[in-house]
Amino acid sequence: RFTPGRSCQCNGQCHTFNDCCPDYDKHCGAPGQAPPAAPPVAPPAAPPAAPPAAAPAAAPMAPSLPATPAPAVEPPRQVLYDAKAGAVLNIDMFRAMASSAVDLHPIEDDDTADLGGVVKYIHTELLTEHLADPLRTTRKYGIDVLTRHRFKIRNSDKALADGTFQALGEFGQFVTFDWGQATNAAQMSLFAQFGDFVGAQMGCADLKCDVRWPSEIPYAWFSIGNWCPNLPWDKKGPKSSPSAGCVRDASGSVVRGGLCPNGFDSSSFIPGVEPSGTPGCVYSYGKAEVVRLDDLVGITEQDCNGRKCENWLHFRHNCSDPRLRRKFSPTGEVVPTNFCVEFDIHPACEATCDSADCKAVVASGREAYLGLPWWSGRCDRRANFRRMEQVAAAFGIGGALTAHGLVDPATLSSAAPCPRSKGTSWACAPEIAGMAGPMCTRTWNGACQQCYIPGVKNGPSPAPRPWCPLDIFSYPNYADKRDFPIPDCVSKKPTDGCCLYSGTCEGSSDPQQATLDDSGFMLVAARRNTADMEVFLRRAAQGRPALGNAEVVKWVSYFSWDNMPIWWSLDKVLNELNELAAMKGSPVTITQTKTVPLPLLQSGGGGTTHNGCYELAMSFMPLDMQGTVGSIEVSAEACQDRCAKQPSCRHFSFMQSPGIASGFCHLQDLFATPQPGSVGYVAGPNECWEDLKDKFDLVDVGHKTYVSSDLVCMEWGVVYSPPMAGASRVIAQADGSDEQAVLQCQQSCHGTPGCSHFTLALPSRTCSLIGAGAMKMVNIMDSISGPPQCHKAAKQAFYRRFELRPTPVGMSFTVRAHAEVARGVVGCAVGLIVVAACAAILKVSRASPPFSRDVTRASRCPWQANEAGEADDALLPRMDT
Repeated sequence: RFTPGRSCQCNGQCHTFNDCCPDYDKHCGAPGQAPPAAPPVAPPAAPPAAPPAAAPAAAPMAPSLPATPAPAVEPPRQVLYDAKAGAVLNIDMFRAMASSAVDLHPIEDDDTADLGGVVKYIHTELLTEHLADPLRTTRKYGIDVLTRHRFKIRNSDKALADGTFQALGEFGQFVTFDWGQATNAAQMSLFAQFGDFVGAQMGCADLKCDVRWPSEIPYAWFSIGNWCPNLPWDKKGPKSSPSAGCVRDASGSVVRGGLCPNGFDSSSFIPGVEPSGTPGCVYSYGKAEVVRLDDLVGITEQDCNGRKCENWLHFRHNCSDPRLRRKFSPTGEVVPTNFCVEFDIHPACEATCDSADCKAVVASGREAYLGLPWWSGRCDRRANFRRMEQVAAAFGIGGALTAHGLVDPATLSSAAPCPRSKGTSWACAPEIAGMAGPMCTRTWNGACQQCYIPGVKNGPSPAPRPWCPLDIFSYPNYADKRDFPIPDCVSKKPTDGCCLYSGTCEGSSDPQQATLDDSGFMLVAARRNTADMEVFLRRAAQGRPALGNAEVVKWVSYFSWDNMPIWWSLDKVLNELNELAAMKGSPVTITQTKTVPLPLLQSGGGGTTHNGCYELAMSFMPLDMQGTVGSIEVSAEACQDRCAKQPSCRHFSFMQSPGIASGFCHLQDLFATPQPGSVGYVAGPNECWEDLKDKFDLVDVGHKTYVSSDLVCMEWGVVYSPPMAGASRVIAQADGSDEQAVLQCQQSCHGTPGCSHFTLALPSRTCSLIGAGAMKMVNIMDSISGPPQCHKAAKQAFYRRFELRPTPVGMSFTVRAHAEVARGVVGCAVGLIVVAACAAILKVSRASPPFSRDVTRASRCPWQANEAGEADDALLPRMDT
């Protein structure tokens, strides 16, 4: 049988695990022979350190190995990953971005983060006021939302079988991308060797995280896709005809990135495609869930001149709280501003929280942070963890703000146990049984993160952090106590941590009886129960005024325990109780701003109509068109009236609460994307069909979107990708309206060989030309696509639909028909007058030698042939109608 602590083995499975003793065949192969003596095992010279952030990591979890002739008393042990039996990993990844760019492009050749990583990124890279342009009108990069995507990942057998390549269990090495291009030239050989893979990297080892943002749990980064990773996006070419310079894998094929065919599921948060781990299919992902930062951090709860602030810019110019109109000078003085500040940090702490100057500022009680309370305490690792949980709760993750959950329980329950991978680059098993680690858990982001047991007699000491969850020995891969005995502890003191895993600590954990010191505090915390902790803290804080604030006591009690041994002291928590009680409002904001995946737009679909013009359970996204903010209106009719008076407004979305007449009014332009199933909303056009004065050339392309027949074949909310190499440009505002920009983009496609579709992204008005075989993505905000030209058949089909439109209530068909015929007669009469006038001008121009050739050309009627007998296309902008 397997003997823990031996450097070689004499059991029946040693060949499987490559740990047989050198003379196995002589002594171990024959029954009754004494096994060889194992050479002495020297203790390690130094505690094994957790791998550096960018280091390659170990192989992923192996399912049970095939049965072997080994004795039944010895269950199979997992060491190396069995690639062929690999399971698909479901994991959530997060991004901070502009709402207008959500799901606009495929997630390829890009870097993402786990929940902690994305909060850290925003806090350290986007917000610091004294480093930013005071005249800006958005956050840095226009970021206003957090997104969460569910990924399904199955890296290739070759990548998973290499014991030096893996990271965090099921991942390959992390790749840094910039504009779609891998920035580390040394990694190009990895693409040739392993092809497509999803990579990962720890953001902090041994909790030595970014010195600007300490954390009590690790966070991680992920690299997604390797589609022609050696070239930037605009040089890769289409996947149907990639650039000749694209890197190739071992088979000679272009590295295509690993996004499975139809791997982006635009209709569901959970993707439907299962990755196979073969070239071109190692991951898929679903539609984004979105949380608005303004809601999350409390901007929309701030007062702006007597009403709630609508968004970041509205808050910046109109917030009423004078405490928010301050920032730090470069030398650390607090100075007034004429605008409101979301967050600022004392300059002594901006670059590092570990400097003596920063620690002195914090210890002195002077203001180290300004702005919204939600962002306060960037150098406080406990405050940063509170922020993480609030983000998790905003996304509706089970266990957030109730059981310290950061990962969707559904992904945890479907994941295989972390691989032990002993001896590889990402080991999840101690080298010697009974040591403190490493072991691995998915608790913090769904990937396999290494952890250790504190206070273990066999070391290492002190144990690297993070410490393992208290229930680590109940995990299936650590349940066999012969392979993984609960370590011997240096003591039974709760403050050493080790005895908490076995329940052998001295002292009582009863919150009514526990000693009012750190030992009693840790014992009660190990019960992992907020009510128990509140009983204990009320005993410990007896007589303090802060106990009168029940909301603060509740949240301090909750954040005083964790699923692993706590490292903070009772005194720290009692001081925290006083500080939070002195602050205005609750220390925790429960935000429910999650945007769940919405169903795809179905042709002819929609909510129940209201007044023959509005649609129930319908809205348009983006919710507020550029240059507008939501308003409170007394009715949907008033909201529509506001839209009719606003230039460029073509739709309104009105949110009304039951039993309340007034509601929130939002305006959208022509290119907004309809969102059926928007419970509580009513949507409609800027003017109802019956009220339009000139509708001769208009058609309804769905959901009361009335457009010129020139746009009849366009696809709203559709993006084709990738664009042809060098075939993207920005159409200037001076070149006409957004509708005219669509037609200009289409004309460019019509005149470009190989162009099969175009996509116009708004509000940037970026026109991209796309070749054959491109990926089509639907329900994408601020985008419109179409073919090189709208054929007459498409127009005729819409005209028939237009002619068969149901008769509006209160108007007979005969009356309507007569009105349309009368309008047509008038139009024809005007046309004949124009014809006669053009003919007269043409006659004069030909009889008058002083007129130049240019003047003659300009005076010619559009349909008049030139001297070559050809119609002048430049003068035919509207003749097709």
